[in-house]
Amino acid sequence: MNIERIAFPTFILFVFVKAFSGPIGMIAPFVNYSAVAVMLLLLVYRWVRNLFMIPSLIIITCFFVFYIILGTLNGGLIQAMFGVYIFIPFMFSLAYSAEIFEKLLHSSQRFFLFFGITCILGVLYVNAFGAPWLGSVMDIGGYSKVLSRDWTAGGALRNPGFTGASFDAATLMLISFFFILYHLRSKKKWISYILVSVIPLYPIYLTTTKTTILIYIIVSVVMILPAIVVMTFSKISIIFSVLFSYYYMLPSANQVKYDKTNTFLQRMYETWPDAMGLLKDNYSFLIGKGIGNIGTPSLLFSPQSYNPADNAIVYLYVIGGAISVVFIFIFLMRFVFSSFHDRSSGMIYYSFAFCIFTGGVTYNLFESVFYAPFAGVLVGVIFNRGFCTMRKYGLYKESVTNN
Repeated sequence: MNIERIAFPTFILFVFVKAFSGPIGMIAPFVNYSAVAVMLLLLVYRWVRNLFMIPSLIIITCFFVFYIILGTLNGGLIQAMFGVYIFIPFMFSLAYSAEIFEKLLHSSQRFFLFFGITCILGVLYVNAFGAPWLGSVMDIGGYSKVLSRDWTAGGALRNPGFTGASFDAATLMLISFFFILYHLRSKKKWISYILVSVIPLYPIYLTTTKTTILIYIIVSVVMILPAIVVMTFSKISIIFSVLFSYYYMLPSANQVKYDKTNTFLQRMYETWPDAMGLLKDNYSFLIGKGIGNIGTPSLLFSPQSYNPADNAIVYLYVIGGAISVVFIFIFLMRFVFSSFHDRSSGMIYYSFAFCIFTGGVTYNLFESVFYAPFAGVLVGVIFNRGFCTMRKYGLYKESVTNN
């Protein structure tokens, strides 16, 4: 049996379950975890098969085990294991990035059309009638799990539609309409492109996620530009986002007065520096606190030290310390200096990377049910010579020959 053929259906199953997590949670709550269970099985299968064949996998495994142990020492075993659970969608998509990216390029149109339409309908339905899953709670192992968050911003409902949170609904619409628009762009159906591009604006607005609607507007405009412009724009944006995050997460940036109603400024001057404050000595600043000691795991098991991070770079630094900077630097080098064998693949990769990775500036990317799996695909693909290679070292010809 070709296990790799199951990877993309599992990926779509995960998106489906999370796209309807509110209603599903009321009817059959444990179905919400079925896709993650399958992801874990496939992830373990690939890890066992490739562990001693790929030297880099051995190194990554050693780091991962080390940070599980460190997380256990700092927060306890259950908290660390919950942290591992959160990383499963990202790691699964990283492990099967080639298979998933290939399908996203060529066989995903109907799926994202379905997810885009149903997500809009969910948001409009909740806006008009409300929903029984808003604020509903189920008990899992003695811990309460909210099926779909019922909260407001400035008196307006942060509308989650059928998903578990307003941010999830907004990102699902962003991702779905990205692929729909890219398909129209590739067919040069410009009138349809313009008409379709405005459809999710109001539904995203109803979720009150300002960053997502800004990213969607930018990418909708940028995607109609020449490929070289799109790729350059994406690379510059990601580099700036990383440097911006590293600068403002320093505690010294906390000495600024700002508008407390501006959630973006609150992240810059309070949330990120406070997260770094969890690293209380040079030892932890160097190696981090380990898996599970930031974000949702700490909220559930050690709420006295909870910080949402609200930034992927901050999240990784609290977990991995200065070692995380090394991994980010390696990724950026690949991201900036890689050349895709197929220009259209490079175009969709870099424009989609702008959508996902810039979202990680204002949200905990690894705990986002939709950002996390797609981020795993993007990270894995940039290291896959079947799709691209490093221009800087003249490996293009060799890579094409070997693949």
